[in-house]
Amino acid sequence: MYELHFGVPMARVGLCTLNIRHDSNMVSVLLKHSKPKLIFVDQQLLDVATGAIEILSKTSTDLPRLVLILESDRTSTLKTVSTNEILEYERMLTMGKPDFKIKWPRDEWDPISLSYTSGTTSSPKGVVYSHRGAYLNSLAAVLLNEMPSMPIYLWTVPMYYCNGWCLTWAMAAQGGTNICLRNVSANGIFSSISQHKVTHMGYFEHDSECPHK
Repeated sequence: MYELHFGVPMARVGLCTLNIRHDSNMVSVLLKHSKPKLIFVDQQLLDVATGAIEILSKTSTDLPRLVLILESDRTSTLKTVSTNEILEYERMLTMGKPDFKIKWPRDEWDPISLSYTSGTTSSPKGVVYSHRGAYLNSLAAVLLNEMPSMPIYLWTVPMYYCNGWCLTWAMAAQGGTNICLRNVSANGIFSSISQHKVTHMGYFEHDSECPHK
């Protein structure tokens, strides 16, 4: 997901990160609304994604292409869903052009990302980030969290939530190191802090869904 925060905007298209806790039915609703051309899915969530596409296949919605992200070098049997063949992420990258020219946004107000609320109190609602807004919020995140050059950030607030509060791009701006957890646990957090000398991390305050660093 971190790579996609840069690769997708560089192709002058919008990024839409979805909540991994949604089921297939909710994911299908969000896919129908956002109308993506591609879905990048971690292998642990493949069943949710394929279930959502199966639901969409019963409607008039154009089906997106599925790109599967395998865990490390582990192989997996790729199957087909409806008429859409599943691509493998690393294999897809080899199909790219080394001399690809970045497609810069035509205007700083062009959309860079579509995010959805979690649907805690009602159906999820979509919010669009502009390139300008993401840029300014990234710089604000650096200042708010008093990040020096080369920070080490532990991802405990998920990247799908508001694009990690734009800390995805903020970390790159500061030349930082990203530490990612497969699952959030006390042991994983403390082990990562000790092993990687983490300088920054975040947590949620559930009442307001607002992270504090």
